[in-house]
Amino acid sequence: MNKLLSTAAMVGVLVATATAASAADAPKTKCYGIAAKGKNDCKAANGSHSCAGQAKTDKDANDFKNVASEADCAKEGGKTAAPAAKAAAATPAAKAAAVTPAAGAPANGNPAQAGTPAAAPVGTK
Repeated sequence: MNKLLSTAAMVGVLVATATAASAADAPKTKCYGIAAKGKNDCKAANGSHSCAGQAKTDKDANDFKNVASEADCAKEGGKTAAPAAKAAAATPAAKAAAVTPAAGAPANGNPAQAGTPAAAPVGTK
């Protein structure tokens, strides 16, 4: 009887070890847009947080869960590619600098006329 119990215990240990090893070796695919609030696997693609379990909303496109395959990701309605980063909006100062000539530059953009006074209209004194 003791021999039977120890054999059963050994088989149980071997099965548990094999299962844990296969789960650790399973390929992982990042699947964006399927993580529930607080259940993401790592940092957000947009940098809004830097750790697992910090997703602020359900199914945020920037948060991911690891899944076994791309097919599993598609079944859950996610995407395997991180969302494209949005271009930063220009500040009012940056917009003004883009349209305002630099100091000493001519207003008409012609560098040959830099620093020369504007000519008086013809026929005036």
